[in-house]
Amino acid sequence: EKRSASMLEGLARACSGMRDLLSELQASWERRQHSFMQRLREVAYIQSKVRNVERQAALLEEEINVQRNYSQVFGKLQRLPKAYHKALCEIARRRDFKTRYAAQGDHARGILARMMEEENVRRRVFQQRYGCQLPADLFSSLGSIAPATAVTVSEFDVALPNIDFASLLQAADLSSGADAARHQVPPGGTGFSSPG
Repeated sequence: EKRSASMLEGLARACSGMRDLLSELQASWERRQHSFMQRLREVAYIQSKVRNVERQAALLEEEINVQRNYSQVFGKLQRLPKAYHKALCEIARRRDFKTRYAAQGDHARGILARMMEEENVRRRVFQQRYGCQLPADLFSSLGSIAPATAVTVSEFDVALPNIDFASLLQAADLSSGADAARHQVPPGGTGFSSPG
C-alpha cells in the first residue's frame, strides 16, 4: 500500500511536470506563432511597398516617354525653319533645272533638225547626180530621206509654287533690310524708347 501510494505520488508529480511542460510548450508555440504572424505582416507590408514603388516607376516611365515625345516634337519644330528654307531652295533648284532641261530639249531639236536638213540635202544631191543613173531596183532605199526626230519634254513639277533663286534672294534681302531697320539707331537717339 505504501508502495502504491509512493507510485501514485510519483505519477502525480510526473503528470504535474508534464502539465507544466505542456503549458510551457503551448506558450512557446504561441510566441512562435505570434512571431511568425508578425513576420508575415512585415513581409506583406514590404510587398505592398514594393508594389507601390513599381507603380510609381511605371508612372515615371510613362511620364518620361511622354516628355520624350514632347522633346521629339519640339526638336522637329526647331528644325522646321531650316527644313522650310531648304524646301524653298529645292523648289527653286527644280524650277531652274526645268528651265535648263527644256532649253536643252529646244537646243537638241534645233541640232537634230539641222542635221536632218543637211543630210537630206546631201541625199537629194546624190540622187540627182548618181541615183538617176542606177537601175531603180538595185538599191531601192537610196531614194529615202532622213526622218524628222521628235524631242519632247513631258510636263513635270507643275504643282510646285512659282519660286526661283531670284525671288529667294530678294526675300532674303528684304528680310535682312527689315532686321537692319529694326535695329537701326535713329540720329541723335539711343535706340531705346523714352519712358512715357
